[in-house]
Amino acid sequence: MLRVVGVHGIFNRDAGRTPREAAARLSTAWARALAGSAEAVPMDVRVAYYADCVAVETPQGATAGHLPPSGQRALADWALAMGAPREVAEGLATVPVRQIVSWISRRYGLGYEAVDRFVGRFLREVPAYFDGPGREPAQERLASLLAEHRPRVLIAHSLGSVVAFETLCRHPELSVDLLLTLGSPLGLTDVVFHKIEPPAVRRPPAVSHWSNVADIGDFVAVPPRLGDLFDVDDHHQVNLGLFEFHRAARYLAAPPVGAEIARRA
Repeated sequence: MLRVVGVHGIFNRDAGRTPREAAARLSTAWARALAGSAEAVPMDVRVAYYADCVAVETPQGATAGHLPPSGQRALADWALAMGAPREVAEGLATVPVRQIVSWISRRYGLGYEAVDRFVGRFLREVPAYFDGPGREPAQERLASLLAEHRPRVLIAHSLGSVVAFETLCRHPELSVDLLLTLGSPLGLTDVVFHKIEPPAVRRPPAVSHWSNVADIGDFVAVPPRLGDLFDVDDHHQVNLGLFEFHRAARYLAAPPVGAEIARRA
């Protein structure tokens, strides 16, 4: 049986459950999704849960418009990475955030309100990981599971790809045959890349093969090839469909994910 460890991304805070219960729930959901792409491969799937380590208190309905100045600057940098004209990213002095969110929604064919909520959450959870006290505990959650489960495959979604990269660099004794990153923001220069520790490392030392999967409409996975800032062996571009551009379940069920897993079975 192929041992697989996953590490989730944003939007996974499960306040009604203990970390162990939340991890078990995610493990079941990920195993079910992976069965859609690699149904012939028997797998033992465990997901590392760390959302409680980087939890942020946000007001009801908090959106991009409620971001602090640092978050607004990060949004402008993010928009430039997406290809926004500089005048859009810099915006008007009174409505820069609204202008940027409007540009993103038009660029990707998504509703303004959905983009507004998503951006507002992403630009709270990412700084909470990098700048808050939960960075090391989140990595230790993953390191502990990797040491216990000894998987051949590590699948990391969204912000989880940052947790996975830093954890594997910090623990070179933890080796994996395949690192599979899904919807990863690792190459998002000013928002993520320049904050990664250790800096200037292109690949964790004990990763035999690294494959990256990005949806064509996923504005978290910018740039989709991680900016060629890392030593990635394979890049796969997929089309998960409108409104499904960043969902872990859709990524896990994508054919390239199943094909990569089947090669390790």
